[in-house]
Amino acid sequence: MANGTKTAEAVREAVAPVLAALGVTLYDVEVLGAGPGGPGRTVRVTVDSPGGIDLESVAGAAGPSRRSSTTPTSLPGPTSWR
Repeated sequence: MANGTKTAEAVREAVAPVLAALGVTLYDVEVLGAGPGGPGRTVRVTVDSPGGIDLESVAGAAGPSRRSSTTPTSLPGPTSWR
């Protein structure tokens, strides 16, 4: 679990500034699934914004968050972003 926590913190540090620039607040980051060599893992990023958030805002934040140049790209095994 320590590796998942470390990965979640790295993702948080990478995507929080990107989301803030879009007016979206990072609420939580979870890394779920198997460890290295397992069937894969899911990175779940939960966001919010003042007054609530709609699907358009979520979609607008998803691409830049994934493409953030500091987002860890060396997650072992297959990874799904949610």
